[in-house]
Amino acid sequence: REVGSDLGFGNPRYLEPDQTKAVAAGLSGVSRDDIPSPDPEGYAPDPRMESDPAFAKRWERFELRTGYDPGDIDQMEHLGYLLTALREHYAGAAERGDGVLVFVR
Repeated sequence: REVGSDLGFGNPRYLEPDQTKAVAAGLSGVSRDDIPSPDPEGYAPDPRMESDPAFAKRWERFELRTGYDPGDIDQMEHLGYLLTALREHYAGAAERGDGVLVFVR
């Protein structure tokens, strides 16, 4: 549910404990292995980009929304770090039975 006022990217949202558990469960199915691994010698697309249409579509949408470049090693490492932190945050909150306040600023 929305709480508070718009902080620049929409209103903050409060996720109830059951919603937090659902997000944690969803994130548990996403790992660093789902992030394309660029070749340090130069951009080499992840082979799943050609063999798995769903994977390619997901990354196409992600790249358009975020500006992350799947060919940039530093960006992909940073993204992996953020994914790990996000998974740990939601997993911990779910284990404690906490809700989560979500906002972008």
